[in-house]
Amino acid sequence: MKKRFWCLGICVVLLLSLFGCNKVNTSDQGLLWQDLEERLQTVDAENFMDRDHAKFIGAKFGSRKMELEVQAVYDGFFLAIEPDSPVYIYKVNYECANDFRAGDEVSVRYEDAYRVARDGRIEMDATSVTIYNEEDDVFIAEKPVIYLYPEKETDIFVSLKIKGELTVTDPLYQEGWQVTAYPDGRLIHQGREYPYLFWEAESEFDFDLSRGFCVAGADTEPFLKEKLRYLGLNEKESAEFMEYWLPRMEQNPYNYITFQQEEYTSCAELEITPAPDCVIRVFMAYRPLEEPIQAEAQELKPAQRFGYSAIEWGGTELSQVP
Repeated sequence: MKKRFWCLGICVVLLLSLFGCNKVNTSDQGLLWQDLEERLQTVDAENFMDRDHAKFIGAKFGSRKMELEVQAVYDGFFLAIEPDSPVYIYKVNYECANDFRAGDEVSVRYEDAYRVARDGRIEMDATSVTIYNEEDDVFIAEKPVIYLYPEKETDIFVSLKIKGELTVTDPLYQEGWQVTAYPDGRLIHQGREYPYLFWEAESEFDFDLSRGFCVAGADTEPFLKEKLRYLGLNEKESAEFMEYWLPRMEQNPYNYITFQQEEYTSCAELEITPAPDCVIRVFMAYRPLEEPIQAEAQELKPAQRFGYSAIEWGGTELSQVP
């Protein structure tokens, strides 16, 4: 009997060593917490990490958004920690890093992240960094894109009135966008061709979350395909919507999904000259869930496309559900 237990113990140790090599255990966390100040003082910020020998973890962060506290600022990046769990030191690469100061609590949106677990280092490439205030219901309007389909080659001016702040635009937004648009959707801006106008912003949306859809992660793709078609997106637009959002949503056990056109359009007014015959704006707000919830189905209105049309889609990840 003792021999069996001894063999079982050996197997457990081997399994832990195989599958737990990239995790920080409780004792390691305690040690990392205790020597955090020393590590911050001695870390080589310029040569923070060799990504070839680090674990890529970008896809495992879900929303790819974190709240961090800035510790030290450099040209093009800053070092930070999580305020409530200062175990890892984060290097956040961001071209406007000098806009922040040590002690600032910031909300970081990022694309890629890499981790070295043994000495508690994570490096990420930020797409936006803003001062975080948990008292405000501030959401990121992520990747709204505007398609323009005139019936003939047309010079079009597009502008936005945002109740908030633009954080990213492409092409560069300068009091608006002046483009030449073609019936197939091509846009020419200052000699360059674009498939759409891209922007992101922070705004204090007041979403109505009383009705929505609780959808299993595995069922998210067919659900979105059906709803996007109903709301007026064509196959190409729906595919680009799915390319951006589906990888973040289908890995969740469940998603609470709503469409917030009314609140979205009131916080982000769109002005287009000459005015289109048809404007369709689709904005999804969703929240990942661990367990399903009872939800009263949201009533959606079908959209019909006609004539010279302007089509837009975007979304945000919610921090709370009803």
